[in-house]
Amino acid sequence: MGLKKKKYNSQINMPEGGISLTSFMDVMIVLIFFLVKSMTVSSTNLNTPKGIHLPKVKAGQEAKQALVVSISAAEVWADYKPVMKLDHGDFLSKDIGEDGRTLEPLKAYLDKENSKRLAIYKGMGNLDFLPPGKILIQADHHLPFKLVKYLLHTAATSGYSDYKFVVVKDKDGG
Repeated sequence: MGLKKKKYNSQINMPEGGISLTSFMDVMIVLIFFLVKSMTVSSTNLNTPKGIHLPKVKAGQEAKQALVVSISAAEVWADYKPVMKLDHGDFLSKDIGEDGRTLEPLKAYLDKENSKRLAIYKGMGNLDFLPPGKILIQADHHLPFKLVKYLLHTAATSGYSDYKFVVVKDKDGG
């Protein structure tokens, strides 16, 4: 018995090549959305209260708009309004809460601002997924971190746990 070889047709019927226009448009829309979302055009102008000398850095990010809290050896400001006094770089005992870490006058201000924020977003849906409030902290570079720690604790208990420190770009570095 002889083996017969099968003869294959050299022309195979393949679908025509090309890009599906719908898929191409989906990819382009996603890319454009990503580029627009990631592009930051920010010209945030922050006024530093008198008596605060911000730390210097060589490179950094643009500041985004948020609630601004400033602290010096003499005062604490929230949105450029004096909230509480300090006694030569130390908090007054009447301003510290029962837990020993919360700054009551600052907490009252932040709670009021957070309730405004919640009222704005309440009509938009479920508040369980609302991101924490944003806060920019301007702290004099001579202050001990203990003071800043009190400020961070107070901000977090008021719903402002997304924080950034404001620094000044060093003229010597890029």
